[in-house]
Amino acid sequence: MAKILRHDDESQPDFQCSTGWILKLSRRTASESERNFRRYELNAGREHTIDCQEITIVNKGAGQPPHEYLIWTRTGELEGKMGVRSFKALKFGEDIWDPSHRFETSWLLSPWVLFGCRAAISLYAFVVTFFIIGWEASNQQGFTIHDVNKSFSYFTILCYWGICFYFAIAAIHTFSYAINGGTPLLNRFPRPFQALHYLFWSSITTYPFLVTIVYWGILFTPPFNSRFSLWSDISQHVLNSAFALFEIIFTRINPAPWIHILFLIIILACYCGLAYLTHYTKGYYVYSFLNPNPKELDAQGTNVGGVGQGAVVGYVFGIAVAVIILFSLMKGLAWTRKWVTEKKMGREGVFYRGRKMGQGEVELETVRMWEK
Repeated sequence: MAKILRHDDESQPDFQCSTGWILKLSRRTASESERNFRRYELNAGREHTIDCQEITIVNKGAGQPPHEYLIWTRTGELEGKMGVRSFKALKFGEDIWDPSHRFETSWLLSPWVLFGCRAAISLYAFVVTFFIIGWEASNQQGFTIHDVNKSFSYFTILCYWGICFYFAIAAIHTFSYAINGGTPLLNRFPRPFQALHYLFWSSITTYPFLVTIVYWGILFTPPFNSRFSLWSDISQHVLNSAFALFEIIFTRINPAPWIHILFLIIILACYCGLAYLTHYTKGYYVYSFLNPNPKELDAQGTNVGGVGQGAVVGYVFGIAVAVIILFSLMKGLAWTRKWVTEKKMGREGVFYRGRKMGQGEVELETVRMWEK
């Protein structure tokens, strides 16, 4: 790691690595060196921690104001003055992206254990998904390949696919940090991909609870018909929420920004469009509460019609409100976990080979945009 220090001679700011590498820049000497830099802000009189492997620091040369320089990163050019103004990322937020590797570490589990847990959850979710596909495609218990085709229109199934892939991707990012303690793969991604990964996290920590509540509160009709239906229902409508709780409670990820609510609602609106597109192309409603036709009872007293237009509107807006409430609760739970573990228990995190969070990382953590 490296620390950026303020030098007594302001015409020669020091860039000093803990490994001993020092680069001095002055306005009269064009100096250049390639090292690793992760878009960290430089503020007057403050000490910051960076990675020293792939950074390019270029003095702007004679005739320019003192200590003005360019820094090139994988994402483009950042320009600033030492002790005068700070660097800012211009895309998808101006904050520093995850300086203490919150997406790859836990306050309790070592990076390797966290990797193992995430990989195991992903493996189990994929096994559940493909076993159900195989079971239905082999015409077991009245299922057919058509049920497999229909499954891709169900919100439950799409959310479960999200769990499969999220934990697989999160395991890869954790592995990239656990293997040598260097810059995680996620930190090397372009900023849009980092922001999308954060939104991905918000979705798999919010939607599973919606799925669980709607299924057991509205859709489930007892009893279970077989051991297969018992296992599949528990895996997709109970364990999904358990997996979400694991991500909230045992990782160090900060509470998601409020703007994610907007995107979660937009995703729900897109799914609503998919549900009605399915009815238009296939002739059936994915969920009965989306059927706007009037209620109609058969001879056995079973409703073979819909729920009415007013009820559909109520269900749609009710689910949107539920998402807002669930997101707020999960954000509150993440905030509580962080407050209890870091402020009260003093557990900043379990890092590579027992490392502690550097002073520079502590300071950088205080400027997260959504915590101001």
